[in-house]
Amino acid sequence: MKEKGFTTTVFVLLAFLTWGASCSPQLDTEAVKTEALAIHDRVLTVDTHSDTPMRLLREGWDIGERHDPSQRGSGKIDLPRMAEGGLDAEFFAVFIGQGERTPEGYAKAKGRAMQMLAAIHKMCGDYPHLVELATSPEDAYRIEYRQGSFSSEGVL
Repeated sequence: MKEKGFTTTVFVLLAFLTWGASCSPQLDTEAVKTEALAIHDRVLTVDTHSDTPMRLLREGWDIGERHDPSQRGSGKIDLPRMAEGGLDAEFFAVFIGQGERTPEGYAKAKGRAMQMLAAIHKMCGDYPHLVELATSPEDAYRIEYRQGSFSSEGVL
């Protein structure tokens, strides 16, 4: 539960900074930006939904390469852009569209889901210096502490 309190503190601090920025016309926007970036560097930054596992199954698409977001088919994320944006963790959704509600349809959906899960594990194996699988909040914090970019001191 310690992480929950920490997360609440982060959100309250960010809300206060946002409110303060909107109420003070003399506020130095560069100072606010600098402080916001410093907070961003100290917290575990998580995106809680990405459909990228579907893209991992596409022939010739590599999550380890930077893709131009203006190009059709580039996807919304890749490992280089995640690093550029300071994204520490991503929830990769294994989404399967509704198919026929038959034993064959269920088997097909399960097979596709298993392919996506395998692709996620393959990504971890292909890029062990960039990505590691976390299956719990404790894993995420452990990985981030080990990389040395997350402060155990908290935000303040």
